[in-house]
Amino acid sequence: MVVAINHTYDSTVNTFPDGRVIPQSSIFNQAKNQSELIELLDRSVSIRAKDAQFVLNELEKIDAGNDPRGLFKEKLNLDRVGIYGYSLGGATAAKVLSIDPRFQAGINLDGGLIGDVAEAKVSQPFMFLNNEVFGKGNSPNAELRKFNQIQQSFVNNLQNKGYEVTILGTDHSNFNDLPFIFSRLVNSGIELGNLNQLLNPNNNDFKPIDPQRGAQIINDYTTAFFDQHLKNQESSLLADTSSPYPEVIFQSYPNPPELQFGTVNADVLEIDSPEKLVFAGSGKDIIDSSNSGENNRTYAGSGNDEIVTGKSQRAFGEIGDDTIDSSAGVGSNRSYGGDGNDELIAGNNDRLFGGNGNDTLDSSLGGNNRLYGGVGNDLFFLGNRDRAIGALGDDRFFVGVSGGNTITGGRGADRFWVVASGLPQNSNTITDLEVSDVIGIGGGYTRADLSFREVNGNGILTVVGVDVATFRGVTLTELQNANFAFA
Repeated sequence: MVVAINHTYDSTVNTFPDGRVIPQSSIFNQAKNQSELIELLDRSVSIRAKDAQFVLNELEKIDAGNDPRGLFKEKLNLDRVGIYGYSLGGATAAKVLSIDPRFQAGINLDGGLIGDVAEAKVSQPFMFLNNEVFGKGNSPNAELRKFNQIQQSFVNNLQNKGYEVTILGTDHSNFNDLPFIFSRLVNSGIELGNLNQLLNPNNNDFKPIDPQRGAQIINDYTTAFFDQHLKNQESSLLADTSSPYPEVIFQSYPNPPELQFGTVNADVLEIDSPEKLVFAGSGKDIIDSSNSGENNRTYAGSGNDEIVTGKSQRAFGEIGDDTIDSSAGVGSNRSYGGDGNDELIAGNNDRLFGGNGNDTLDSSLGGNNRLYGGVGNDLFFLGNRDRAIGALGDDRFFVGVSGGNTITGGRGADRFWVVASGLPQNSNTITDLEVSDVIGIGGGYTRADLSFREVNGNGILTVVGVDVATFRGVTLTELQNANFAFA
């Protein structure tokens, strides 16, 4: 799915469903000098980044079931979200990745970086697609040369894979639709002004690329990047140090990861540096990369293994009853249990994937995590504002006192313990209460302590005057007649 954003008051014009037409704000014409213009663009990038975060928030609500037509309920894979933009939109993509780990990868289509983002240590993969003059860094324009230096600073600070793709024969317009319609504009009688010079540069050393060829290269690299970093589909376009396109100057950062191997025995592997690719092998292994830095990938192999991660790491349990613990890190980890009855522990802003087996997914020590049980009768312990999806199996969910979690049981007879260690401070949301499911109330409360009401078609459960859960799409009568368990 591709979601396009039109930034109100920033885009040339916005038309709303109710017929309102909102033009671009006049503030964009008020800059008196280059310094004021840069300051204005910096503010614009920050606003655009908040727009992107808002849109992702809305998509999460739609995926959770807040969609009047129900077209996309539980159909959006929001753990694989990328963002890309052209010109100022490219700077926005970089800004978004620097402030929101939910966005997993980004592309800048020929845009200069604005503001403090150049100094940010972005932990997600990022790609720059550059026009010829900008990419070579030899523009006669001092401001463009400065933007090129800022881009190099960003790349040097990047904490993940980075790429620069410079396409010979392109200028800024090749990254939009202008080259395809320019011949028609020339014959239209419209006064083109500076646009004519932009699309027909007076430069004997510059040979414009065929628009179709340029678009093909841009599309191929864009697709390869997102396929590799969102769908785990390796691409030869990103693996080589050169490009199959003679028009492309390709550079990747950093160098290929260092390899570390275990043995067939029970190994203890201390990972002491970032960017490592670790294969533990068979045996009951302990792999500790909690102090190694970022961007390690660990494959445990067969055996009942224990993996401890730090920040922005990937851990794969593969075969066996494994434990993957991310609670000591500072977030943005991905843990995959694989086959077996695994235990996955999250910190903050982590993702847990149970896989096949009766898994335990524990987020009680942190929050803002996403937990996926997969196939099996899984056990969930939730912290603060987590998103949990049981998928297939008879799953059990226990919420902590912080609350604010959103839970989807999936297929199976699930149990939602909406009061476990105490009354939650924030009400939880259950998206799919089924007839075979059970609502659990711990803490010694009884049926007499419960009260029910319905708001906007959603059932709300209250325990001794505290709202503990909202059940989407469940009527008052259905909630009152639901299955309850007390302990």
